[in-house]
Amino acid sequence: MEILSYLNRNFLWGYGTVGLFALLGVYFTVKCRLVQFRLPSLLSATLLRKTANDGRQLSPVQALSSVLAMTLGTGNIIAIGGALKYGGAGALFWLVVSGFLCMGLAYAENYLGALYRKNGEGGAFRYIKAALGRNVAVVYAACSLICGFVMGNMAQTGAMSHVLSESFSLPSPVSGLFAAVILGLVCLGGAKLFGQLAERFIPLLSALYIGGCVLVVVLNAEAVPDTITRIFTEAFSIRAASGGAVGGGMIAAMSWGLRRGIFSNEAGLGTSVTVGVSSAETSADRIGKWSVLSIYIDTVLMCSATGFMILVCKTESLGESAAAAAFAATLGGGATKFVAVSVALFALATAAGYSVFVRRTLSFLTKNKAVHAVVLTAYAAAAYFGAQGELPLLFELADSVNILLALPNIAAVVLLSRKLVKQNRS
Repeated sequence: MEILSYLNRNFLWGYGTVGLFALLGVYFTVKCRLVQFRLPSLLSATLLRKTANDGRQLSPVQALSSVLAMTLGTGNIIAIGGALKYGGAGALFWLVVSGFLCMGLAYAENYLGALYRKNGEGGAFRYIKAALGRNVAVVYAACSLICGFVMGNMAQTGAMSHVLSESFSLPSPVSGLFAAVILGLVCLGGAKLFGQLAERFIPLLSALYIGGCVLVVVLNAEAVPDTITRIFTEAFSIRAASGGAVGGGMIAAMSWGLRRGIFSNEAGLGTSVTVGVSSAETSADRIGKWSVLSIYIDTVLMCSATGFMILVCKTESLGESAAAAAFAATLGGGATKFVAVSVALFALATAAGYSVFVRRTLSFLTKNKAVHAVVLTAYAAAAYFGAQGELPLLFELADSVNILLALPNIAAVVLLSRKLVKQNRS
């Protein structure tokens, strides 16, 4: 655990990675003509868009809800507390900045995913194959399966088990068995069933949770000015973060803000592409805009709401339990049950969304239905073991896997950027 944490902090997610993502964010923001600052266009591309549908593909709202279901997970609640503990209050500033910068990158990868999809299906591995060759695409797809098992499944069910055990004294094996059964049913139902469920439940669940965070902040309004000052001060401080955090200075804040931003919105990894291109939409531009809008909701709204609430209540030193402690400190001990249920539902939604991702990735690697059945069964079973894993270790593993996806994906997007710009401007 300590070795993996050291490698993530100093090498995999060190100065070089922070700088790379920042530069690429600026580059694609410019190349994509500041797409993240055209919010009315983003909304009309999704919420007001009517698309012909044969009943087998996802509608625009279902596609957006499915992408959100994959990204709105433990990274928005539990992992934010860890980022503030180790990176200080300034990590929240850099998390939001990274979200804005990564919007350009997310637009680019989803735009390319739409260009290279085939027969209504696709993913990042298809444009990686075009840019870097089939061997690299196969390696990326194999790493994607690992990502699906670790970040998309086990880290989520581990967090779900953690909060249900703390709030309801529910044994981890019971949580794991329940999650495994749910994922097994979703694996049988496929992308269409998941899209229909996500469309109905994700918007409501997100609104309830964000509303709860806003209520806590309003009830602690006297602490808001000091919290804002602290966020900006620690974001640019060269000294160790204060307030109980164990990180050190601006670089720690930037690193943790970026790591948790990527863990939450997955921009640059190529994972959202697989679900985004499963819709009936034919416009690559609109599919790209869906990914931008999802980051607004995921990072700018939900992660910010969680982080600001934690800082206002000064519970960041508790790490993964910080959000629950903030609710309890303001609304009473019963509020922790609301957080626990929210985390559990978001975690299940993310794991279910990744089952679609795993299925589509398998389709690229092999057409053997027996292999599909074995892997999807193993995916459902992994939820049982993830529920009994150590949460900090699962998060560290997820960070390590993320960089394995980011490097080939980003390389392919950069190599194809000329085609992206040409197609986009035409």
